Amino acid sequence: MAVKRSGFVRPARIVGMDDIKATEDAAINALVQALAKRGISDVDILPLKPADVGLSGDAWSFSTGSTGWLTIVEDKELEDNEAIAIYGVAIFDTEMNVVGLELALGSGGKSGTKFLARFDELYAEEIKVGFFPPVTYGPKDTLCIKVLSLAGGSGVTAKVKLIGVKAKQAKQEYNLIG
Repeated sequence: MAVKRSGFVRPARIVGMDDIKATEDAAINALVQALAKRGISDVDILPLKPADVGLSGDAWSFSTGSTGWLTIVEDKELEDNEAIAIYGVAIFDTEMNVVGLELALGSGGKSGTKFLARFDELYAEEIKVGFFPPVTYGPKDTLCIKVLSLAGGSGVTAKVKLIGVKAKQAKQEYNLIG
């Protein structure tokens, strides 16, 4: 499997607000273009939620269970009218439970890795947030998310948020005057 984009996560303290905004803008532009290729021009941009990437519930948490690379989302297929971009990570753990992220394409990541990075250094930061170039998934793409866990044993819940946006075809609303 070839790695398309390997790199590192830049801590928020060294990334300026202008850079963060530019990263978000680039992500939004890529998503709007992906939907435009499907003939969708009226788009809503929303913050990324756990359910958008296939996690259950409203919390950005998951059970690690063992040490090593763990698949937390194996085959989340996007709708034909939506696209997502992931460009950051926020850690809410005090213990070093999760230290790496792989964003892949296809069920189980079999179609290739889009981004692979470790972020051990974020645990030393006061604000445990880091950013990387946007990784986009277009309509009907199947995404796979893996994390590198250092938390051995069962019952360890990691709290790691993926920072990103979702673009979806805007709902048509009609104002009927009668």
